[in-house]
Amino acid sequence: MDAILLGSTLFAIAFGILLLSLISPLGRWINARSALLEEQARRLRLENDHMSAP
Repeated sequence: MDAILLGSTLFAIAFGILLLSLISPLGRWINARSALLEEQARRLRLENDHMSAP
């Protein structure tokens, strides 16, 4: 019984670490993507300001 409990605990820990290692790069990718989109939106606003200026 103890061996099964230990095994499942180790499996849960390993699974958690694997999940975290998959989520972290994804989070960084999403942050980088949103920063890129914000930069593009800012550039478009600047271009529009120049276009609409008399």
